[in-house]
Amino acid sequence: MSGLVAHLSATRPAPARATLATDPLADPLWDLLWRRYLPQRYGDGVSLREISRRTHVSKSVLARHGGRLDDALDELEWDTFATLERSFVDEGLCEMLLHRLGSVSSHWRCTRT
Repeated sequence: MSGLVAHLSATRPAPARATLATDPLADPLWDLLWRRYLPQRYGDGVSLREISRRTHVSKSVLARHGGRLDDALDELEWDTFATLERSFVDEGLCEMLLHRLGSVSSHWRCTRT
């Protein structure tokens, strides 16, 4: 999580980064990241109401911020998958997996880009 916080904070203004560094609980970024990635069965404390109470940010602002964060993280995840796939193809890992597994569904078939 700390790597995601560092990545997502890099584009923030300096005062916002300083606030996050000095008092991480005052910024909803950590809470919104945990809300996204923590399985629901462990989700105690990550409702918008609870995050709002801790951070003193309204639920509507949190919901909007969470939506933008979800979009940014979706894009980051797709970019990461594309990079991994290119790396796997370039290193020949896909061919080795196809050879080992025999026939593979089209979903897992690697192609050169």
